[in-house]
Amino acid sequence: MLRKPKKGGGWSYFFNPPSWARKAGCPVGNEPLGTDYDAAVQRAAETVLLPAFDSWRSGGGTDAPETAIAKPGTLDWLFAEYRADRRYTALDVRTRRNHEVGFRLVAGHVMKGGRRLGTMPLKVITTAVTDALYEKLLVADDGRERRTTINHAMKSCRRAWNVASRRNPGELPL
Repeated sequence: MLRKPKKGGGWSYFFNPPSWARKAGCPVGNEPLGTDYDAAVQRAAETVLLPAFDSWRSGGGTDAPETAIAKPGTLDWLFAEYRADRRYTALDVRTRRNHEVGFRLVAGHVMKGGRRLGTMPLKVITTAVTDALYEKLLVADDGRERRTTINHAMKSCRRAWNVASRRNPGELPL
């Protein structure tokens, strides 16, 4: 989302996908979002444009977690428990967006058997699995190292794990 000054004061907001995405054929185009910041964030980040962009970028891989009901005891369920907690809902929009990016990255990871990590039971997610996942996600498909992104994703997952374990004592493994 871009913010540009208006003549006479105030700001106008615009959604512009990256140039590399436009060149690659992204169907989500540039769009003016108006002058109301909250409405622009709601349309761009929360409901329409960024979810559509994420769906295009992942080939539809980010669509399933939001539309399916998470099975209790799975990683998707853990993230849903965190989203339902006041400690998540009290966060500002940008922080929640960062958490969601991390959740989609981790839970959307497809394992060798073809299953998403988000559908796996929490008891199989050990420190060894976490370390292997970190190494696997560290290098993007195009060969770039994305250490900061993965570190943020892991911190978001750790926060979700801690909050969900307090909400559900004894249900989550250590």
